[in-house]
Amino acid sequence: MSDWVPAISSSGVLALICFIWGTYYKATIEKGVQHRLDTKLEEMRSQFRQDEERHKQALKVQDERISALRSGALAGLASRSAALDKRRLEAIETLWAAASDYGPLKMAGKMTQVLNMEKLIEAAEFDKPGSENIRQFASFIWTTCKLDDYKTTSQNIARERPFVSPLAWAIYTAHAIAVSSPVVDLGAIRTGVGPKLLKDPKPLLDSIKAVLPDYTQYIDDRGSAAMPNLVEPLEEALLKELRKSLDGGESDEQTLSKAAAIIKAADTLSTGESLAVTP
Repeated sequence: MSDWVPAISSSGVLALICFIWGTYYKATIEKGVQHRLDTKLEEMRSQFRQDEERHKQALKVQDERISALRSGALAGLASRSAALDKRRLEAIETLWAAASDYGPLKMAGKMTQVLNMEKLIEAAEFDKPGSENIRQFASFIWTTCKLDDYKTTSQNIARERPFVSPLAWAIYTAHAIAVSSPVVDLGAIRTGVGPKLLKDPKPLLDSIKAVLPDYTQYIDDRGSAAMPNLVEPLEEALLKELRKSLDGGESDEQTLSKAAAIIKAADTLSTGESLAVTP
């Protein structure tokens, strides 16, 4: 019995020592592992915070850039629209001034509207009986209307064409034809050149019928003799179209459409770049 008591005592002491040491070592290990985990987690949190801050900064820079692009584009559009509106107003004024600048030509048209110009052109041809008297009569009308002194102010009117509506330009062109056609006929009578040098009036009449469809039958019935009586209807049509342009409905709609397109493009760009910087 004396032999195993010390053995039991030694084993108990050893077990106690192992228990105490194991408990301490286990706590130390767990504490070390926990510390390393805490350190790693803190590093990850710090990295996430840095990444988040970088993304926020990138988004801020992107938003500022897109905002600058949008505001700059809209400001440029507004400036361009204002300049274009100013130029359109100038073109409208110039076009109407040119249409109103046919005083002597209108007078000649009124003086010849009761005459059969086609027959007079044929009768005034040289070497025909009584042609001299007809030519003198035409010269009298020419001098009375002071056509030799007439100088148009619309030499450069074609430069206004891009800034007026296509319909306004078509009406102006038809008006110029209607005003000048009787003067051309009067010049042919006055000089006795005959009808051979004159252009076929049908294309000119067709262009006027396209602008004044309500006068188609009248033009078909009268032919080129209808020209002087079409001047005022063409002026009214031109004035109506120019007033419509002055209201600016079409240009305003175009400006709004362009502005909407700019905003849509900016929004699309914003969405696309937001996706690009999303972590």
